[in-house]
Amino acid sequence: MKIRNVILITIRSMSKVRWKIYLVCLVCMCSIFLVDQMATNMFRYVYHNMELGNMLQYGQERTLMLRINYTEETEQYVKSINELVDSITHIDGVRAAGSYDETSVYFQELEKNKDYMDVNRVGFKNTFKMEKLGVTDAVYVTPGLEQLCNLELLKGKKDFQNQIKNGVTPVLVGYSYREVAPVGTVLTNKETNKKYQVTGILKKGERWYGDVDAIGSDTVCLNYKMIVCRTQDEIRQSKDIMTTLCTISSSYILLEKDADKTLIKGSIAEKAKELGVSVSAIPMKDVLDEYAQSYEKNLDTSIFMAVIFILFSVISISSATLVSILLEKSEYGIMYAKGLSGRDISLKVLFENGYMMFVSVCIAYLLRTYLILKSRYGAFSILLRRIHFRLTLPFIVFIAFMITVIASILPILILRRMKPVELIGGNE
Repeated sequence: MKIRNVILITIRSMSKVRWKIYLVCLVCMCSIFLVDQMATNMFRYVYHNMELGNMLQYGQERTLMLRINYTEETEQYVKSINELVDSITHIDGVRAAGSYDETSVYFQELEKNKDYMDVNRVGFKNTFKMEKLGVTDAVYVTPGLEQLCNLELLKGKKDFQNQIKNGVTPVLVGYSYREVAPVGTVLTNKETNKKYQVTGILKKGERWYGDVDAIGSDTVCLNYKMIVCRTQDEIRQSKDIMTTLCTISSSYILLEKDADKTLIKGSIAEKAKELGVSVSAIPMKDVLDEYAQSYEKNLDTSIFMAVIFILFSVISISSATLVSILLEKSEYGIMYAKGLSGRDISLKVLFENGYMMFVSVCIAYLLRTYLILKSRYGAFSILLRRIHFRLTLPFIVFIAFMITVIASILPILILRRMKPVELIGGNE
C-alpha cells in the first residue's frame, strides 16, 4: 500500500485514541524539556572551553593567566600591582604583559555624530543604552595585549606597541563602525582630552574574552565595540584605584616562542614576594583543564539524568502503544484483511509514535527557546542562544528519532507475531 494511504489510516486511527496522544505527549514533552536543558548546559561547558582555547593567538602554552589575589583596596596595594606588571614586561622571554577592561567612553567626534548614533541604534536595540546612543563601548587593553585574542582585520594594523613607537595611540574599531570611523580617524576622549587614532577595522563577528572573568563569562562580540590602547603609565597615573582593581581578573602574559616558563614564573614569584603581593602565573592550558575538570563532574550527572528521561519516554510511548494495540486488536485484524501488509502496519506504528514525538519536541523546544530568549541578560545568555539553535536542536531531533524507533520495536514485533485470525478475534 502507498505510504500516503498508510498516513491517512494512521490519522483516522489516532483520532479515536486522543487520550493516548495527550498523555504520551505530556510525558514526552517533560522529558524532552529536561533533556534540552541538560544538553544545552552540557554543550555550553564544552563549547566555551574550546572557544576560549581556540581564540588565543599565542596558544594555550604561551599565554599565561596572571592570578592576583584581591586582598585590599588601598593605594599602596594598587601601586604594588602596577609595579609588578611593569617588571614582568622586562623579563626575558615576555612578549607582552598587561590587562584589559571593558567600559564606556565618549569620543567628542562621535558623541553627536548622526551616522554613528544610527549604527548604535541598531546595536543597542532593546537595551538601556538606547538612551545614550553617543556612547562607545570600549575594551581598554595595554600595549601588546591586543594580541591576546586572534583578531582578524578588514583593514589596517593592530600592533599597538609599534604604533605607540610611531607616536600614535591606536584604536581598533568594530565592523559596524567601518564607515563612520575609518582608518586614520582621530578620536578625542571627552573626559581626558587624550587623542587616539583608528589604525584598524575588525572583521565582522570578531570576539574578545569576557569582561571581569574570561572563564566565568561569555565571550564578547566586537561588532559594536572598540579596542582602545591604554598604556601602563596611564593606569599607574590614574587617580581612581579601581582602574587597576578592575583589571586584576583579566591580566595576562604573552610569551616569546622559546621562552623559559619556569624561569619567568620564578622571576614573577620573587618580585611578587618582594612587593608583598600573592600572585601566580598559570598557562591557559592548565586553566582550561581546571575548568574542564570542574564541569566533567556535572557532565556525568547530566548524562545519567538525560538517559533516565529518555528511557522514561521510551517506556511511556511503548507501553501506551501496546495498550492501544490490545484495545484495538480487531481493527488491526481488519486492516490485514483489507490488504495491509506487515510493513504497512509497522509504518503505521512508527507514524503514530513519530507524530507524538514531533508534537512533544515542538512544544518543549519552543518553551525552552522562550525561556532562553527571555533571560537575555543572564550569564552566558548569548552563548546559550547560539548553542540552543546550532547544537541542541539537531541533538534533540536525533534523540527524538531514536526514541521513536526504539519505542516502536516491541509493539511492531508483537503485531508481527500475531496472526490476522487472532487479531480479528478482538478483545476476547
